[in-house]
Amino acid sequence: MSVYFRVDGNFEIGMGHFVRCVSIAQILKTKYNICFILHNTNEQLISNYLLDKFNYKNTSFNNEWLSLLTKNDIVVLDGYKFTIQDQKEIKATGAKLVLIDDFTHDVSVADAVINHQLYATAADYKSKTNAILCLGANYLMIRNSFIKSKKNKVVPSQCKSVFLCLGGSGLEAETKAIIEKLILINGIEKISLLVGETFEGSKPDILKIDNRIKIYQSLSDLEVIDLINDSDIGIVIASTIAYEALYLNLPLLLFFDTPLQVNFYNSLCKVQNVLGLGLIDDVKDIDFLNQIEVLLDLNAVGKGVFDNFSPNNFIDLFDKLSV
Repeated sequence: MSVYFRVDGNFEIGMGHFVRCVSIAQILKTKYNICFILHNTNEQLISNYLLDKFNYKNTSFNNEWLSLLTKNDIVVLDGYKFTIQDQKEIKATGAKLVLIDDFTHDVSVADAVINHQLYATAADYKSKTNAILCLGANYLMIRNSFIKSKKNKVVPSQCKSVFLCLGGSGLEAETKAIIEKLILINGIEKISLLVGETFEGSKPDILKIDNRIKIYQSLSDLEVIDLINDSDIGIVIASTIAYEALYLNLPLLLFFDTPLQVNFYNSLCKVQNVLGLGLIDDVKDIDFLNQIEVLLDLNAVGKGVFDNFSPNNFIDLFDKLSV
């Protein structure tokens, strides 16, 4: 039996869909044959996460890859561009369908639905479905190395080190604006900026601002984990990196960038060690000194959001579908 992941990741659509599918594949690889079906995915992502680790095939945008499927296989579908018609064509092969869904769309065709928004419930789904609903923090999709690295973290009384990551899609002007505000705050000794491959134009200007700024690119998972663990707070976008940082008990100042992130943003803002700052476009209006003080005053780390999460939750789901 094989599990096929139909997903893409690039600088236009972001990396989150791809990375969270990798996270599930890392859990399942000891029990199932894994194959990624890609159409327009960044080569660096393939090199970092698939090469010598998982099988993968490139496909044209039509569904000729469906000929690979048998009734014994399972397809995981993740991406905003996929339609109910795509779901029906997958189901017509006899394969089981697992739909990763962020927006409680029509899931009537799927055999299972995964939605890891922290407070998602069955009542959010209006369409009739017999699908297995796998909802909330119990089905957190983060990379395996992060799962293995969780440890207790003490909330500091003062912020000396900041982890800053606004995703892989750029946001260079907003990044620079945040840094220009952070360097004015007494006590901050280090700003660790994690950026994507396309973040190039502003690097020289940012490095000239202050010698406390360190820019990181193309890091391994363990190197990212070290950056997070060495930081007192994080400033991030509502995406997979926010979940991973929160799982490692890093207090977060949180932004969203597009309407697609609003649901994630709203759910994360309900967590006690997350302080929402709204749309990233409004960053120039924010008093970061005050917001950091408010965040640290919350003194809330590890409040049980992920207590019932286990990688075995995914194994149990796929074992059930394979019967």
